[in-house]
Amino acid sequence: MIISPTRGFVFFKPMKTAGSSVEFALALSCGPDDLVTGGDPGPETDAGFLQQNNVFKENNKKMLKFHFHTTPDILRSRIKKEDFDSVEKLKWITMTRNPWDCLVSYYWWCMCEYPVINKWATIDETMSKKESQKLFENFIFRMNGKARGLLASTLDECKPWEYIQNFNTQFLDERMDHYIRYENIEQDFEHVVDSLGLYNVELPRFKTTQKKLKKHYSYYYTNETKQIVADGFKDYIEKFDYKFEWKDKKLSRRERANKRRNKK
Repeated sequence: MIISPTRGFVFFKPMKTAGSSVEFALALSCGPDDLVTGGDPGPETDAGFLQQNNVFKENNKKMLKFHFHTTPDILRSRIKKEDFDSVEKLKWITMTRNPWDCLVSYYWWCMCEYPVINKWATIDETMSKKESQKLFENFIFRMNGKARGLLASTLDECKPWEYIQNFNTQFLDERMDHYIRYENIEQDFEHVVDSLGLYNVELPRFKTTQKKLKKHYSYYYTNETKQIVADGFKDYIEKFDYKFEWKDKKLSRRERANKRRNKK
């Protein structure tokens, strides 16, 4: 997250939307008094994506003021009303991504971050498509677990897809001025920086090595799991007009006819 009164904007980062890349680029426009939560230790901090003004001391211990993925409601609950009133006057920016694609990205992040899970749930190139879909389904749509991080107080136990659904839909806020789409990230970023008079820099690429199987997101889905996402992310999908696209799937004669009509 970034709070930049100096440059007149706030940036909120949902999960698995390439938000770190955009946040790093936006932070280059910030002044010394602005707040930046910074990046994860490793490639992000090595690239100079460091926290700024996000630390305070409590009982002689260093504490962070805000999490990387602070939501608008959490921000409001943690600062004084008059301070939040000032923040509301800034331009609000966030990210969005096709939820079917987002869940595939989250799956690979989990496989990278949790070695214990990795041993039994990781898809590899030797597996058939059916085997891959089953592993993806069992982890994302069937496995129950304790909610982590910012949802822990409101969602005791959930499936991974429910965690992302509950979290990322919190950024569907009427106060947002700009949504940067993952699918159109460079053009949308350029529009935002031009609108606000910020530095237009090349977006870095973080976490590009986590995905071990370079397949289109549709490879991981069955008709059943596709529909779970369609129902669970309904408001999100309708707001941004997201659609599920099968890649390399043979269409029936009726499907081909419908596709031709939709193009007209």
